[in-house]
Amino acid sequence: MKKRSLSLIAAAAMVALLAGCSGGAKAEEDKGLGTADKPVTIKFWHPTQYAPQIVEAFEKSHPNIKVKLTVVPSNQPDIAAKLIAAVQAGDAPDVIKAEYQMLPYLVSQGAVAPLENLKIDEGKYRESVRGLVHFGDKDYGAPEDFTPMMFFYRADLFDQLGLTVPTTWDEYEALARKVKEVAPDKVLGNYNYDSNDLAGWSAQAGANWWKADGEKWTVGIDDPATLKAANFRSKLIKEGLISTETGPGVNNMIADGTILSWNAGAWAPGTIMNANPALDGKWRAAPMPVWNSGDTETAVSGGSAIILVKNTKVRQAAETFIEWFTDSEEGILTRWKYSNNLSGSDRLDESKEILEMRPSPIDPTQDYLKMVASQKAKTFDNWGPNALLMQSTWKDIAPKAIAGELSMDDAIKKLQSTVVDDMKRTGFTVTD
Repeated sequence: MKKRSLSLIAAAAMVALLAGCSGGAKAEEDKGLGTADKPVTIKFWHPTQYAPQIVEAFEKSHPNIKVKLTVVPSNQPDIAAKLIAAVQAGDAPDVIKAEYQMLPYLVSQGAVAPLENLKIDEGKYRESVRGLVHFGDKDYGAPEDFTPMMFFYRADLFDQLGLTVPTTWDEYEALARKVKEVAPDKVLGNYNYDSNDLAGWSAQAGANWWKADGEKWTVGIDDPATLKAANFRSKLIKEGLISTETGPGVNNMIADGTILSWNAGAWAPGTIMNANPALDGKWRAAPMPVWNSGDTETAVSGGSAIILVKNTKVRQAAETFIEWFTDSEEGILTRWKYSNNLSGSDRLDESKEILEMRPSPIDPTQDYLKMVASQKAKTFDNWGPNALLMQSTWKDIAPKAIAGELSMDDAIKKLQSTVVDDMKRTGFTVTD
């Protein structure tokens, strides 16, 4: 992948960010790895509840490095704005967690730094996610997790209603029609206009929304693969075969068995069980349906990297922490105690210890980790620099298309034009 345009914009943006900050003062030397008498401190932003346990385990094995944790909201635009403001104010953290979709934007804004000591392309991390942190010839973070999409379903209700797990999207549509026939008070699934899901289904069908060649970008959101994926969901919604519930209503429909399945990332079991502990053992996982019989690739929904922030004065310690968090046995095991997502590293996929630790978050009779780890996931080469804008735009456009205010084709074309116009406005060269 060639991402020179992104790095050029990042360099220009960084000049602006630094203007007036330190008035030509000499850069401080890196503080190294610390000593017993003088430990070094890393400032770390992370939004999830297991971050304190990660920090505790790291400090125990690295007594000369202390981690000052700030738990931040999980809303990605809010985190991006907060980080950029902190960089401008000279009070930024050293390390943050950011979703893959947000990373190109942070690079383009000059808010993050490339890794120097930790190499991502040496087989340490999963091939499906290595490209998502790589721009030009540099890596701007280490993959924390990998979230292939799976088909989660109410096994007890499937048995009761005589339903069979679908393996293709054609079978999924036929199954949705059968559900409407045998249980009209239920639906096979739900789609709440999440752009991550649209991106996943589109990538599975062959879409690649952003491409860069030197300094020129091509945006392909309105390609045939995306139109195919979007129109498929639109048809199911308009015929009442899947619902479009959002917010707490989704959990209510899952709890009472109205929604029978969920196509979602590997993180979904935690969401299901945290909201509905009474459903323990009633949900199971299966590979997500594919577009054509014989296909083997699923999609990806979500996922994050651990990123080094620009101007850190503790690079050595920060990169040590990033590598431990994302690729050490201790870091992976600590994280797996609290997260259903696979690590960005495949180091422990076959580990007996990790398999026995949490056989399955929804059904202990399943080898959930092995199933998820075996998925071949298809994703974009990379996300574009304004993926966050794409997400908010789709959230606004999609309901209008479902309501019939515009066709789904027109909705996708509007999404395309909004993304392209914004990239041109902010200095990117976009070709047709």
